[in-house]
Amino acid sequence: MLKPLKNKNFLLLFLGRLVTNIGDSIYAIATMWLVYDLTKDPFFSGIAAALTMAPGMLTFLIGPLIDRWSLRNILVRTQVLEFFLISLIPIAYYFDILSVWLILIIMPLASFIEQFVYPAQQAAMPRLLKKEDLVPGNSLMSFAYQGTDLAFMGISGLMIVYFGVINLFIFDSITFILAALLFRMIRIPSETSAETNQEPVSFTDYKKELNEGFKAVRGSFIAKFLILIIFANFIFGSIQAILPAYADFRGNSAYLGFYLAALTGGILIGSLVSAMLKKLPIGITVITGTFISALLWFSSAVIEHAVLSVILFGLSFIPIGYLNVNIFSIIQASTPENLIGRVFSFMGSITVLSMPLGALAGGFTAKVIGAETVFVVGCSGNLLIAFFWLFSPSLRSYTTILSMEKTEETVSA
Repeated sequence: MLKPLKNKNFLLLFLGRLVTNIGDSIYAIATMWLVYDLTKDPFFSGIAAALTMAPGMLTFLIGPLIDRWSLRNILVRTQVLEFFLISLIPIAYYFDILSVWLILIIMPLASFIEQFVYPAQQAAMPRLLKKEDLVPGNSLMSFAYQGTDLAFMGISGLMIVYFGVINLFIFDSITFILAALLFRMIRIPSETSAETNQEPVSFTDYKKELNEGFKAVRGSFIAKFLILIIFANFIFGSIQAILPAYADFRGNSAYLGFYLAALTGGILIGSLVSAMLKKLPIGITVITGTFISALLWFSSAVIEHAVLSVILFGLSFIPIGYLNVNIFSIIQASTPENLIGRVFSFMGSITVLSMPLGALAGGFTAKVIGAETVFVVGCSGNLLIAFFWLFSPSLRSYTTILSMEKTEETVSA
């Protein structure tokens, strides 16, 4: 699984992803805490969360720019911009002009800038790695994402207590500068002309390329994967919405952290395991894995022992981590390089939209039938994914990532 790290440019991309995700994890906790600390009103915390999520729905508009611009420049400049935005918070505090309204302006701006980073990284990977290294490469990138979330979201709370939230923002801003320096050293093949001769994008060309990205997804095999991701994110959003109430049902608010840590840990393990299982038929492993996942989740819901329930819940997300890595690897391997940015940014917008919708549905349903019932029903999501693959011949017949061809016909088939 560590083979991709021998590639110097991928190693720099991985380290940059690791550092910038540390910054994002710290930022997510610090800003939500600061908003609440300034207002003592959970309503403002809700507004902050909504403003942070909203830019994700506009990711599809970024696709044509990702495919036209230098990927290295995108990665570097986004980190520099985030450094300046995050630095405004300790500066405003120093001059005694810090307010919740300033933070509510900074949060969506920082989130919007971050939307450029993920599709740019996804577009860069097929240029840096061979096809057979995409699955372990995606596993490592997922580890950088899930691992930092798992570690630093917990550590950030302790850091706020011992160092203060403002000092945490100073540390956070430094991580973005470090990430920019790492990204600056990357050399991406076929980008020499893109970095030295970038022509302005006309609105006509922009609309044309945006439509090309949409057509690449609509009616293709990618749409089948997209349905799965949308559904999985809807369930994920629903469960996140009811977890606080479910944790209270289990005992006390401490279980909220336990369940979230178990969820993140399960996805992380699944991402790492995917590299070890890359030679196994994808269709069979997904069907088997998601079916077992549904059973583990159901066991977590009905078992009385709270700690064992947390462990089983985490284990149920291992197949989800595996599924995520392999779906993205298949799309990367089979999508023409000139369309990858648009395809992934379009997918990002659609899939992000399903999470807040799922959260609203989960919260409303829990109010009517109870959080514990919604938690039990949540396991049916994995069961439906298993049956979807089982009864879809094209999905069931997938063998390995190495069988995918990167051609225009593959995308439009």
